[in-house]
Amino acid sequence: MLICLAVLTGLWPCPPTALADSAPKSPYSLQTIDLAVSGRLIQLKSGSALALNPDVSFNVVRASTDAWFDFGLDYRLRSHPSYDLRAPHTLREILGEDKVYHVEAVALDVYKNGLPVGTVSLLVRPSSLDWLRRAQSVEALEDKILCMKKVWELTPGDEMVFQQLLGLLIEAHQYDQAVEMLKAALAEKDDPALQRKLADLYAKQDKPEQALALWSRLLPASPQDAQLLSDMAAAQEQLRRWPQAAESLDRLAGLQRGRLKAATLLRQAKALQLAGQTERAVEATSQAATADPQNVAVWNDLADQMGALGRRGQQLDVLTKAADLHPTDFILQQRLATALLEAGRRDEALAQLERLAAMRPDDAAILLKMARLLDEKKDRKRLTELYDRLGKLRPDDPDINFNLGVLHLDAGRLDQAADKLAVVAKAKPDDLDVQEAYFEALASQKKWDQAAEQAAAMFAANDAAKVAAIVYPGLAANRPDKLAAMLDKALEAKPAAKSLYEMRATLALDREKPREAAKALAKAVEAFPDDLAMAMRLAELYEALGNDAKALALFEKILDKNADYPEAQEHYLQLKTRMLSNSDRKK
Repeated sequence: MLICLAVLTGLWPCPPTALADSAPKSPYSLQTIDLAVSGRLIQLKSGSALALNPDVSFNVVRASTDAWFDFGLDYRLRSHPSYDLRAPHTLREILGEDKVYHVEAVALDVYKNGLPVGTVSLLVRPSSLDWLRRAQSVEALEDKILCMKKVWELTPGDEMVFQQLLGLLIEAHQYDQAVEMLKAALAEKDDPALQRKLADLYAKQDKPEQALALWSRLLPASPQDAQLLSDMAAAQEQLRRWPQAAESLDRLAGLQRGRLKAATLLRQAKALQLAGQTERAVEATSQAATADPQNVAVWNDLADQMGALGRRGQQLDVLTKAADLHPTDFILQQRLATALLEAGRRDEALAQLERLAAMRPDDAAILLKMARLLDEKKDRKRLTELYDRLGKLRPDDPDINFNLGVLHLDAGRLDQAADKLAVVAKAKPDDLDVQEAYFEALASQKKWDQAAEQAAAMFAANDAAKVAAIVYPGLAANRPDKLAAMLDKALEAKPAAKSLYEMRATLALDREKPREAAKALAKAVEAFPDDLAMAMRLAELYEALGNDAKALALFEKILDKNADYPEAQEHYLQLKTRMLSNSDRKK
């Protein structure tokens, strides 16, 4: 029945029903009031309360007071005084749809001759069905929870209500309340389903220890439950219990196939690695690759593990197989090329790089790796073709232009070599290798005036002795005057290299200018006084020029420093004898 006929006094938690002290008082007091509730007569004492369902009709039949006659009585609801309570009404009708779920009680006041004589309370008590309908109609999750809690209070043993309220609490992330509900339910009965839900809630609360304890109790009865094993493994991973996690994942993988199994095996491999079981980790990853061969990430992981163990051969085998399975995966193909290079398998690496270049024809880094291999193989034709491609990709790259220029030079394509090397030489004035290559290109073309200009630029930006060694043969034979001027300018620097003096002297002698040679050697002897060979060469040149006095003085200096210096004493004695003989003849 929708009607609650309990008439209780002081037991219902309802608001006070007394009128304000300032209200006028009647000399009479209410004793009883009779209500017709759904056609059934109920008598209430003054100050008592009656619980009513909002949809039950009620009306006042009569009342009695301590007066001789009960004439002039009137009945009003304090919050809604306009209603005629002698006619049937419902609390839903009076309060409205919303307030019947928020108002605890209403006061029914009895008046005699316009003055209050007493009050009774009508307690608003929706049924469980009312609260259930209310829960379905409200939108806010909090309101739904409030309604379902009322339903649960009224029907504490209803399984459907329990599950609905539990679901709402979980949806609202009110996990603590949900946990308390489940713990209370489990205290009454040992239900595996409720234990599972409680474990799941512990996991949501980030309490893996408690969750794992419950899941472990459930596992013996459900050893093939994949979700249970997965949840256990996740908790063990969170708790860093790697051996146990690996075991749970191994059992889980045995229930799975394909990609799902591969993902589980990868988790197991990670757990085994962290547990220090490297060999088993590699085995698990290998099984993952077998379970899902189209998963590139699995192959990369397996290759990484092989490399970490130093198994380069097996790593290369893995990459080769993976590359065959995934011919369009650039990263995988690139790893294979690198592994082949590290293994010293140059021809296979070159072929692999060619495949990469076909996949990314504009990737200069790949072409440069190919260039190094072709250079090792001395394959100048293919190397030149490769650098031509590189030159188009990086037209302003000085290193590429330099290598291309040298290749053209080696192949006798002198004009092309000179064009490329001219650009590089301008960009790298202090790079002697570049400057030398450009000079050789000009010299090979017999463009000696341009070669001389290039040599002058080289002297200005680089070590003069190194430059002189490079340019001397060509310029000495073809532009000796310009070379002589360059050497003279270089000798002005202090200190100048000894070889510069020697080359300047040699150049002068080759041009049959012994006095220039003597001048250069004299400067050399002054700069390097301890170089007796240089002094000996100058002394012999002075002697040949007939400058006996200077020659004799130099021989004396040489003998002073080294009395046993080869041929010095012989030259000195012969020259001294000749000079004395000439002196006597003049007398």
